Amino acid sequence: MNVSTEGSALVGSAVDRWCLAAACALCLAPLAVVTFPPGIDLAQHAAQVDAVQRYDDPTCGFSDDLVLNWRSPYLLGYLVALGLALVMPVVSAIKVTLALSILGVPLAFAVFVRAVRLPFRWSLLGVPLAYSFSFYWGFLVFAFAVPLVLLYFAATVRYAERPTARRALGMAAFSIVLFAAHALAAVFGGAVAVAIVWARGRRHPWWSTRSAVMVSAPLAAAAPLAWHWLRGVQSQQEGASGTVWSTNPGRGLELFSQVVGEPPSILGVVVGALVLATPWLAGARPSRRVLDWLPFYGTMLWCIGAPGTLFSTALVYGRMHVFLPALMLLGVSHAEPRGPAMARFARRVPVLLAFLWPFLLSIRGAAFERESEGFRNLLAEADASQRMLSLVIDTDSTTLAGPVYLHFPLWYATQGGCLVEPSFARSFSTLARYRPGRDPRLRHELLAGSQPVTVAALQRFGYVMARASEDPRTSVLAAEHVRLLARSGMWWLFEPTSRDEHATEGAHGG
Repeated sequence: MNVSTEGSALVGSAVDRWCLAAACALCLAPLAVVTFPPGIDLAQHAAQVDAVQRYDDPTCGFSDDLVLNWRSPYLLGYLVALGLALVMPVVSAIKVTLALSILGVPLAFAVFVRAVRLPFRWSLLGVPLAYSFSFYWGFLVFAFAVPLVLLYFAATVRYAERPTARRALGMAAFSIVLFAAHALAAVFGGAVAVAIVWARGRRHPWWSTRSAVMVSAPLAAAAPLAWHWLRGVQSQQEGASGTVWSTNPGRGLELFSQVVGEPPSILGVVVGALVLATPWLAGARPSRRVLDWLPFYGTMLWCIGAPGTLFSTALVYGRMHVFLPALMLLGVSHAEPRGPAMARFARRVPVLLAFLWPFLLSIRGAAFERESEGFRNLLAEADASQRMLSLVIDTDSTTLAGPVYLHFPLWYATQGGCLVEPSFARSFSTLARYRPGRDPRLRHELLAGSQPVTVAALQRFGYVMARASEDPRTSVLAAEHVRLLARSGMWWLFEPTSRDEHATEGAHGG
């Protein structure tokens, strides 16, 4: 490839830039077709935003039950959602926050591709990454951090090329911002950034071991904050799951499918494999420097062998798949593909993936919207300002993988409802936490429908919302203690026949 052709490929043609813009717009379609996005934990985060926004409103008495935890290292995504909630409903604020994270992934990926001086068209490979593992699990704050991590990698590449004092200060500030977005993202991003400095710095005149140590120091600017936070809050945590090791034979296939947020399936493996293979089909040449490949293979090993839960943060292994394509590009340089047929194929695959994948996800999103109609029907039947017990016995969806409906009833809180249990408010790291003595301490077994709900538990709530294929009164709810208000499909709305003052305190300002 001559210099002029290479420069043109790096900048990209007008068609390439328009394709990226159009594909980014299409990325929003799967989110636009649903009323309540299907992320598993997302309703919990929406309830957190709603509780903070209405914290001083006496209607539900949130300030009596909750204390705000501004020391949480998961602030940035929440702050964006809270700012948006000042001018729009909470559900819309959550969807706009998600939209920013979705758009941010391909745009940040494009910045990264430019930083490592690879063809602009490869930026289109960032579009299928937009709906990642974190999106489908509803990890709002981590999903918001994903594009920031990609930008952090791009900034580190430029910093390693010319590590000036100004850039060092910028990287230190960026590291702290990343910690404010998500602690796990900051630790992962910092580790990869140090590897980038040591790998790419060797190519430049400034390199020496001592210089590399000094250049890497700003990347650890958030380390004192992380240490202080861990020491301060771990002692407060009750019933923590800590670190849990789990084995899953399917993690090998997930290396491909979870790159695009899919569980192991033929479609997910094919699309993920195409994202990873396209640069090689387009003529990429591997670097012979071992350090160039350390971030990629290190992340791959993490995805295969990391614990299921680390420092009480669940599913830490799956969150990193989305970074594999970018980290792979750290170890390649570009050359022409072999033969005109392969060149045409390599040019078309990024465009095909960038437009076809969001289209397929939009079809699936529309199917999920139809499937969840019963839930929306029951929301219309429920009055505001009540506490609700969520009893999701059948958590799975026919359109999406995983326990999609596990926390779905918590969307009621965003429609004027009060506290809904089970709540993330009992977690040590969330923004709004239960005050001492205010946690209802309902057992997970009860909430999962594997044990009967006691009368004492029922009396704390104004509503019980269940999702089950069969009447819950035949298994976990005593028929004499609840009254059926409405049913729509698999969704059931009950009212306890007797309630204590906690259930109705929101109605009179309690």
